Amino acid sequence: MCGGNSSRFGGAGHKSMALVNGSPVIRHVIEYWRQFTDDFVFVVKNGKSEVVEYIESLDIVSRFVEPAALKGIADGLLATEPLIDKPFVMVLGDCFCAGSYQFDGHFDYAIGVLPAATEAQVCRNYAV
Repeated sequence: MCGGNSSRFGGAGHKSMALVNGSPVIRHVIEYWRQFTDDFVFVVKNGKSEVVEYIESLDIVSRFVEPAALKGIADGLLATEPLIDKPFVMVLGDCFCAGSYQFDGHFDYAIGVLPAATEAQVCRNYAV
């Protein structure tokens, strides 16, 4: 998901393109999830040209979908339905966590666990 208004980001550009340790946030997110796949579907809308141009420069399979209007995460996810025909993980393009997740089975339960996470980390990172 990389299509939001970045309204809470203070108008400083697209959140997923903000630099962290010299690379855009979206690159950190992609690099983490590449251990599981190199096939990504991105929901884009606002600021899409910068995001699409950057992602297309990476060595991954990338497809893009743009919903007609921004109606939230669930609606953005619904827009991806025609492109997804197997189990998947939905990740926010501006949200990454320190550490690594442990998954039960092959994502059968749609839950990733951040071992030893404190309650504050879970609340701050939308993690389980």
